[in-house]
Amino acid sequence: MGWISAKQGQRVVEAFDGQSKPALRAEDLEGMARPDLTLGIQPYVRLLQLHHPVDDLLLAVKGGNDEGISFASNAVQDRRKHSEVQAVAKQKPARVFLAVHRLDFSVYFRRISQEEYVLLGSLRNGKSVQRAIELAFRKSAVPPADRASSVQNSFQTWAMLGWFCQQDENLRA
Repeated sequence: MGWISAKQGQRVVEAFDGQSKPALRAEDLEGMARPDLTLGIQPYVRLLQLHHPVDDLLLAVKGGNDEGISFASNAVQDRRKHSEVQAVAKQKPARVFLAVHRLDFSVYFRRISQEEYVLLGSLRNGKSVQRAIELAFRKSAVPPADRASSVQNSFQTWAMLGWFCQQDENLRA
């Protein structure tokens, strides 16, 4: 079995072609705080749970930043790139959580924690923000003292990326 399945590959296409709803900005969220608050996640945001670090492989395949190389031949660069890809390909399996999303007509992979994966998935499935946070940290190794700041940082990042939208009516019913 490959590192990324056909179904997961389809998620990349969905991230590019998926529907977009009006985004809720950080300032929109500030006045919405209440225990039963539900938030939608943009339809184009796809969540992947993988068993290999495919994001590292993608970066190795795409190549690093070659700005400092002004005289190297293509053959040298190709050999170096091949060895980098081989090194990443030999990595041991590891659970990796990715959010695949788009921004400015480009698709991006963003590695997220297991807690973020559960939180985003719970919000997408219509859970209240409070319940989604409870589910995300139910079996978490994140110390309780660090959880609030973790959630706050995640929400700020997701709002900045435009991932929040109004919850679908059929999920609220």
